[in-house]
Amino acid sequence: MPLVNLFTLSIFMSSQQQSWALTVAVWIVLGLIFGFIGSKIFNLDGYGLGRDCLLGVVGAISGGLLATFTEKFSGYDLERFSEFVAIVGAAVFMLAYHVLHRWRRFPS
Repeated sequence: MPLVNLFTLSIFMSSQQQSWALTVAVWIVLGLIFGFIGSKIFNLDGYGLGRDCLLGVVGAISGGLLATFTEKFSGYDLERFSEFVAIVGAAVFMLAYHVLHRWRRFPS
């Protein structure tokens, strides 16, 4: 089975597709980073690092897609705006999950 390296794959992709793939990769990395940080903040017992990283990635991709679909800015500004909204999306998604999880675990 032949292996395809990234350079060979990039030959078949347009620059817009390459830009989109890089933007999604940045969202995933930002989600992982924020998920790790959020795991240290929300989980004082040390469990759930994988879950929090997954929540961060899902929130970052949702926020990034939301920012991309609004298309307020164009070009370079859109990438920075989508990265900012990806971070905010990851934060909101993780905060909402942990608030709902604690509320369900300790109902008043």
